[in-house]
Amino acid sequence: MLLAAKHPEAVTKLSALFAKRDIRKVYLAVCVGHPGDTTIVEPIGRCRKNRQLMTVYDGPPGKPALTHVRTLAFDGKISAALLRIETGRTHQIRRHLAAVGHPLAGDRKHGDFAFNRDVRARWGLKRLFLHAAFIEVPHPEDGRKVRFEAPLPEELKAVLRAAGLERA
Repeated sequence: MLLAAKHPEAVTKLSALFAKRDIRKVYLAVCVGHPGDTTIVEPIGRCRKNRQLMTVYDGPPGKPALTHVRTLAFDGKISAALLRIETGRTHQIRRHLAAVGHPLAGDRKHGDFAFNRDVRARWGLKRLFLHAAFIEVPHPEDGRKVRFEAPLPEELKAVLRAAGLERA
């Protein structure tokens, strides 16, 4: 999901809203295991050995990152979860869930190789199961909350159905 402004004044206001963390971003994900209902507070930064990857640090060079997790459904092996991020670090959800032992389905960089092979074979998932469900932002002119939702792609709906998590 992409949020864009039409006027320079709106860009300035939206930038300030992001900086103040007044924008609500919620994602739907499928992950290994049962992450529960929790908040993950772990600093994230670029990996020292591979600058293309992000990693969780216990302090510098990691920057603060905060992810709220609410598990919607669990089939005994995998979960569907809603994730709300208060910070916007690169690969934040992927790194946070992997760090607490619940990597995302289809995550080839930070996930569980054997699990992902099984998910591809069993449910045909060919990509990361992380979907930007909605974004809620105060309108830059009058402050009223505006919510933009993105429908779940059919391929991800099919995975939820096949895994028995469609109630998510």
